[in-house]
Amino acid sequence: MKILMLYTPRCGSTSILRYFEKIKPEFEIINQPWSSAVSKLENRKPLKYSDIIKKNNIFVKSTINIIFELKFSIKNIKDNFDKIIILDRKDDEEQLKSYSHAEKHQSFLESSKYLLDNNVDSNLYQTCNYFLLREKGEIEFLIKELNAELFYYEDLYYGNFDKLFSSLEIDYVEEYYKMFLDIKNRYRLNDSDIKTKKTLM
Repeated sequence: MKILMLYTPRCGSTSILRYFEKIKPEFEIINQPWSSAVSKLENRKPLKYSDIIKKNNIFVKSTINIIFELKFSIKNIKDNFDKIIILDRKDDEEQLKSYSHAEKHQSFLESSKYLLDNNVDSNLYQTCNYFLLREKGEIEFLIKELNAELFYYEDLYYGNFDKLFSSLEIDYVEEYYKMFLDIKNRYRLNDSDIKTKKTLM
């Protein structure tokens, strides 16, 4: 089984990936294999697409934009992966705030509580906004061409994961759910440490 998870930033994709990893230890988790930035952080070379698809039982996580930047064949992706899901977020404003904060502080894998930094440079904010709009603009095309399933952050973290779990053929395990997916474990705080609208990174 080969699974591909494409996503827009700040949709809880890492939490989903880590939950899956606990439930399906027989799978190889491949996080951002084609990203030069992630490869540099992890002190490795970007993995070749051809090498990845030779593997069995893999779960690949990738941003949407890199598929187009590297000019991957959409047909090949559809043929090579058994399951393709896309994660997005409905609240564009909250997503942009979270994304621009992460870009400013390079804290995409934040593992501790933090307050949102509202003093983001306007140029960075606009760059992040452009990036998000570009990625979101590709989703409808990808759903159609890849026969991908679309899931939203809000529906998952404020509703339930039943449909996603069913799609990925994984079970609910309370211990791991509380560890990775429970909205109560969100990292982002507000000034008073009390939120009326909860937000998980």
